[in-house]
Amino acid sequence: MENANKPQDNGSNSKAMGEIVRYLKNYPFLLITVAGLLILVGILVFDKEKLEMFKVLIYGIVLVPVCLQFFLEFRKQGGRRGATEKPTKSGKTSAPSITAAHPTETLAGGGHQPFSRKVIISLVLIALNVLAWNETLDANAHLGAIVLLGIPALLLGFSALNDARHGTVKGRGWAIAATVLAVLMILASLGGLTDTQNPTPEPDPALEPVVTPPLPQPEQPAIARVCMTQYGTCPMMVALPVGSACTCSGEYGVFPGLAQ
Repeated sequence: MENANKPQDNGSNSKAMGEIVRYLKNYPFLLITVAGLLILVGILVFDKEKLEMFKVLIYGIVLVPVCLQFFLEFRKQGGRRGATEKPTKSGKTSAPSITAAHPTETLAGGGHQPFSRKVIISLVLIALNVLAWNETLDANAHLGAIVLLGIPALLLGFSALNDARHGTVKGRGWAIAATVLAVLMILASLGGLTDTQNPTPEPDPALEPVVTPPLPQPEQPAIARVCMTQYGTCPMMVALPVGSACTCSGEYGVFPGLAQ
């Protein structure tokens, strides 16, 4: 039974990946971003030390395609608006088609376009991450924020952007904002994850050098300079401590004295 279930699981996984690629084929740079995020997840799972080494390069792989995709989308929208406003040969502006002017008429019931619920859910996930953010989160909390909040918010933003592009829902600007915020949220969690993996080492009190006070030195006796006798003083040729016996020699003999 287990062997029979394995091909079905592999087929469902391949089908899911195919659906994601088909869904994002109109957004090639966003597809590159998703691939970059998968690479990041692989690094986090198998080799977390390399994340710090290639952090700037990987951030560029994720951020640059997103910026390029949004730039191309704005260029496309500008070209479409210019094409609809371009005057015809008769000197009058071409009348937009009924479908383009009133896209809501193609919806069921002829009602207004609803606001994208995917955008709302994506913004709620981003808000939850912002409210739970603090500097004391550990590595598991950052990894959970990426998997449970960041990646779902990013995928929902992509999906809402695609729905708004086809005119089925409103909120294109909000979808772009949710996608950008989700990417920034993932990058912030990755940065916090690398910081928690490489904390600032605190000095170990056991390894600090022990400063021993200097040993007290014995007092040196004062050195006398002259020898004082009852008849006077004379310079000493040999240094002696004060109070030691000494002698002074002169014309009239040798006289004992004390070193002073």
